[in-house]
Amino acid sequence: MKRRPIVLMLLDNAFESDSRVSKEITQLREHGFEVVLICISDDGLPSSEVLVELRVYRWIESIYLRPFHTRFRGKIKKLASQILGLKFDILHCHDMFLLPVAKEILKTRKDVHFIYDSHEYFRGLNYNKSSTSIINSIKGFLVWKYFLKIEKSMARRAVAVICTSEAISAKLQRDFELRRVPITVRNIPAKDFFSNSSHESMDIYIKCDIPRNHIVMVQSGNVYQSWDDLIRTFNVVTSIPNLHFVLINNKKIAKKIEDSIQQNNIWKNRIHVIDYNSATLYDLLSSADFGLVHVLGTRWLSQYLTSPNRTFEYTLSGIPFVSNPQDTSEFMGREFGHVVMFKDLDDMRIALSEIMKSLVQFKSKAKKASKAFLWENEFKPIVDLYKEISKQSIIQNDSK
Repeated sequence: MKRRPIVLMLLDNAFESDSRVSKEITQLREHGFEVVLICISDDGLPSSEVLVELRVYRWIESIYLRPFHTRFRGKIKKLASQILGLKFDILHCHDMFLLPVAKEILKTRKDVHFIYDSHEYFRGLNYNKSSTSIINSIKGFLVWKYFLKIEKSMARRAVAVICTSEAISAKLQRDFELRRVPITVRNIPAKDFFSNSSHESMDIYIKCDIPRNHIVMVQSGNVYQSWDDLIRTFNVVTSIPNLHFVLINNKKIAKKIEDSIQQNNIWKNRIHVIDYNSATLYDLLSSADFGLVHVLGTRWLSQYLTSPNRTFEYTLSGIPFVSNPQDTSEFMGREFGHVVMFKDLDDMRIALSEIMKSLVQFKSKAKKASKAFLWENEFKPIVDLYKEISKQSIIQNDSK
């Protein structure tokens, strides 16, 4: 019997909640690949486990993000040696922080096909701008430069580079002087996004006890706004009659937001926080009126150029959205007309008024746009590539 080709993935989080990686793994397995995942260790999670036949090893310590630590090189070699004890045909590295590990593995396994999957445009992260301390800013800058250097060399070595938007693809090809155009795989929800596995009705109006004649703006996933920007957003929302703002988030900031809401009588009945649960997300979003995309803007080029999950989650849920400057939002607005852009928070009130005034028309355009995206079609070029290179890998590795 012909064995299944094995893909070994390196991931720089604990794989507790990573929808993009989960979707990629599911698609590869549905097309006959076995996947093994090596990811970051977490005190609250087992060091190894099997999740529906997916082998997960949490072997990676936080030191792998600190390239100037005295133990960094030794730890990299030890981890690579541990991974080399596993059988695999293709090495798939998510994001740049584990590229030193991939490089060490490839010193021994020169036969392995290497894929680099860049979830962001790391040159646009502005690492040194994220700290108020001069010393930490310098450290951050040096770490950023180290990883950018290894990212360029490893991307040029890869059989293929994957990224999240056409804009990032063009940037990476130019930055790395790649002969092959990076393959764009946008953050489109998979087909299970539309199924409610909780078997519980999740209408956002009922969940938050909002009157039916009021209007609901929703924001799903990570909160990218600064605390000051969040407060300003709450004040803009509560200044508009009958408008509610629901944040779907279960991160630490959710508790801080809830505490602030309870201490503000104006916000208390108009700003809501509910837990993020992928099993009920479609029901919640599709029962809202429109969504909000607020990233860090053009100052953080990585966020401007990527394809945020929520732009596709809103669209596939059939709701329009308002957005500050963001490449995918701008594309959707041009292509389908269900997006209203705003420059900054001072301009947000105008965008909210515009979308609320013509909500029926914007929802109709969003419904049409929802038919245009399918994850299975989006990921097909990767599946085809893997099928092509895995034939050669299996022949080489099984002949040894």
